[in-house]
Order: sequence, then structure tokens, then C-alpha cells
Amino acid sequence: MKTIQFGDATWEERFGALFRYAQVGRCVNGVTHDINNILGVIMANAELMGLEAKLDDRTRSMLEEVVNGVLRCTDLIGTLTSIAREDKISANIAEPDKIAADILRLRDYALRVDRVRLETDVADDLPTIVADTPKVLLALVYLFMNAQESVAAVDNKQVRFRAYREGEGVAFEVWDSGPALEEEAAAKAFEPFRSTKNGYHLGFGLHAARQIATLHEGTLTYDRERGFKLYLPSRNKLIDKVNTRE
Repeated sequence: MKTIQFGDATWEERFGALFRYAQVGRCVNGVTHDINNILGVIMANAELMGLEAKLDDRTRSMLEEVVNGVLRCTDLIGTLTSIAREDKISANIAEPDKIAADILRLRDYALRVDRVRLETDVADDLPTIVADTPKVLLALVYLFMNAQESVAAVDNKQVRFRAYREGEGVAFEVWDSGPALEEEAAAKAFEPFRSTKNGYHLGFGLHAARQIATLHEGTLTYDRERGFKLYLPSRNKLIDKVNTRE
């Protein structure tokens, strides 16, 4: 059997790594219920202690930090489990500023570990949209991970995220300081199983992100100066698609 080479990794090596990540993801998804129960116990005890009248200001401030930390953890876990749920279409009225906050929270730690400088610009006048929120988050995860991989080999590691009103919809932009795609590569960037990077990259994220954009009757485009832009109209026929599948 012929061994297929993809960058500096074979298909066997690439899918072996992806399979390992998938199994770890299944384990993480399986323990979130237990983690939430533990966080609930921490929250309950912290709130009970906070009711004590004799607490000094320093102790009360520490308890508030515990409660805030539990709330952040619960929110992160909720976001993770929503994008890891069964692959079916849902539709809801979504707040783009909440979507922006969620994706920034999800990728903050990984960017800091890789010493990637993040710039953000989220407009105040974003319109509500009809969306499958977990899928939109997943598309943004793909764009952020693509950007992070793109700057891996450059000295000035920078990612810029923007969210702004465009016409009657909202646009999310993810730009990075890595090498810009040449015209030929840009034309093929959204084709499945294509990657300009070496290593264990499947070359499927941008294709999947564009599929999510299409599901919302939106677009995913690339510009050398502005990076990748995910545009979602404020209204679409997503609810009709949900009803058709039920």
C-alpha cells in the first residue's frame, strides 16, 4: 500500500494524531457533568461562608474571587459542551457580542501560552442574528486555530479579531501576522484536505468554517490585508431548515 505524504507527515501519522485528540475530547466531554457538580459544591460553600457576619474585608474579597472564578469556569465549560454537542442544526436569536466574548475566552489561554499578541475590536452596535450559535463558535475556533498555526514560525506573533456591523448583518474578521496567502493558495484555501502548513494539519478547518457560513446564508472570504471574514446576515432561513429536519 502506498504511503501518502502530506507536508512532513504521512496520512497515517496525521490521522493517528487527530484520532488521539478526538478520544481526549470525548473524555473531556464525559467528565464535564462531574466538574460542574464539584464547582457547584465550591460555589455553595463559598456563598454560605459569605453570609457570616464576622468576616473581615480581606476574607470577603477572597470569597468573591472564588465565586467569580467558579462562574467563569462554569461559563467556559458550558461553551465547550455546546460546541461539542451532537451535530444537528439548531436556531436561536443570538447576540454577536456574546459570541465574540465566548470565542475570546475559549482561545485566550492558548494564545497566551504561545505568546501571541491579541488585538480585539468589537463594535457596540452589533445586530442580533438568527444563528446556530455553537456552530458559529466552532467556525470561529477554526479561524483562530488557523491564525495561531500561521504565526507559529514568525517572530512577531499577532492575531487581530474584529466584530462589526456590515449592512443588515455582522462580520467577524480574524487576521494574523503570518505569511499572507498567495493568489493561487487563497483560491484553494477552502477546499477540503488542503494545507500550506507542515505537521499534523488535516486542512479541513477552513472548509468546515465555510460550510457553516453557507448554512447561515453567509460567506467566508479571504483578503491579504484583512484576513478571513465570516459574514452572517441578521435574518436567514435557518429556522426553516431546523423544522425540515425535525
